[in-house]
Amino acid sequence: MRSNKSINKITLYNFLSTVVLQGIAFFSTPYFSRVMGTDNYGLLAVFITWVQVITIVLGLRIQTAIPIGMAEYPEVEQKNFQSSILFLSLIVYIVSSAIIVFFWKFSGKNIIWIVFILLQGYGQHVVTFVNSKYSFEFNAKENAVLSVFVAASSITLSVYLVRNFPADHNHFGKIVGDTLVYLIVGLFFTFRMLYKREIVNRSYWKFAIIVSLPLVFHSLSGIVLSQSDRVMLQGMTNNSEVGIYSLAYSFSNVVFVCWSALNNTWAPFYYDYIKNHDTESIHKHSKSYLELFTILCIGFMLLAPEVFKVFAGKPFWRGDFLIPIFTFGNFMIFLYSFAINHETYFKRTKLIALGSLAAAVINILLNLMLIRMMGSTGAALATAFSYIMLFLFHHLCCVKIMEEKFEFSVRLYAPFILCVLCTSLILYFVGLYALVRWIVAFILGTYELYKIYLRKSIF
Repeated sequence: MRSNKSINKITLYNFLSTVVLQGIAFFSTPYFSRVMGTDNYGLLAVFITWVQVITIVLGLRIQTAIPIGMAEYPEVEQKNFQSSILFLSLIVYIVSSAIIVFFWKFSGKNIIWIVFILLQGYGQHVVTFVNSKYSFEFNAKENAVLSVFVAASSITLSVYLVRNFPADHNHFGKIVGDTLVYLIVGLFFTFRMLYKREIVNRSYWKFAIIVSLPLVFHSLSGIVLSQSDRVMLQGMTNNSEVGIYSLAYSFSNVVFVCWSALNNTWAPFYYDYIKNHDTESIHKHSKSYLELFTILCIGFMLLAPEVFKVFAGKPFWRGDFLIPIFTFGNFMIFLYSFAINHETYFKRTKLIALGSLAAAVINILLNLMLIRMMGSTGAALATAFSYIMLFLFHHLCCVKIMEEKFEFSVRLYAPFILCVLCTSLILYFVGLYALVRWIVAFILGTYELYKIYLRKSIF
């Protein structure tokens, strides 16, 4: 069993690597939103959505096979297993990209747009693969170095290019900057991992496809849940509305980034606890994890109104009322990740895909109704409700369908859900004086830091 000191060290490095890598969009947004304006920022948001789709579909979500492969194959086979499944994704990516470019060329549309989507998508796929490898091998320091390098390089190059591109197309500077960095890093790790390794192994390929393919549909559904509102808003309103909505969403996404960082640490330890039948550690650390993330969400909502005005230019300020809704949605993602981690470990990825597909359909139907009625608010509510349904589905699957014991209950979740929900409703409908909000946030933050100090562990 790992010591609290070891857990804290790995958590810190993993948190840093994920926050730096994923949080680059958040920390750079104040600059880019002001320079680009609402229209160009809206176009950039649509480009990013398509990159995410391409990364998921052509990359096969093959990195999700890494932790399951660790339980399936002996340690001596891990390097060859990882290299082999990465090579499989490379073949699929090259063939699929060639087909896409061929048909795109005859469509009469701008070929440069799709080429940059494909190139950036491959780079992001490989970086995500390596991040996952380092996380589950507990190589947290290497993970942090990689993430800091990618983040620092992409932001530096993107800022330079945005400043030197024509004002009416300056969003393309951000696209070029990110693409170059991700592609170079992706190609470097591709050659590094494939050189002098066993890259063709049908047994590894079959195993990885069976595990990962359902998660392609899960991830695509996640894109629909998080991005379809923007695409549908663009169709029903205008680019400016999409830009305002996207910026408020990106601001709220800091909560998602924190969850992703924490989950990248929690999942490897959780799998270790299951493997060693250590239910005591699961109960102990999960309660601390729930409390930590609940306070993080509440604190974020309390501080958000003032911080958002610093974060965003004045034309975007009217999107601040959406932040409590977005935050509650991110909290539901955090809750259903407990079930997702459980289902992934026991190879029940088809259940994950089924729930996500159903939630995506619900989200689209709700968007069609609510956007016409309520505009941006309707889109945000549709997404939050879909995440609630997704949480209920996965929790019921773990409790009622799977034979393996699930250590989490609705009774455990209930008080934390109530706290975040009440805070969201109060801030959305009533609001509080800034001084009151900041004092409460300070008290909550101090309390949680004191709890961390007492238990000598982050969670």
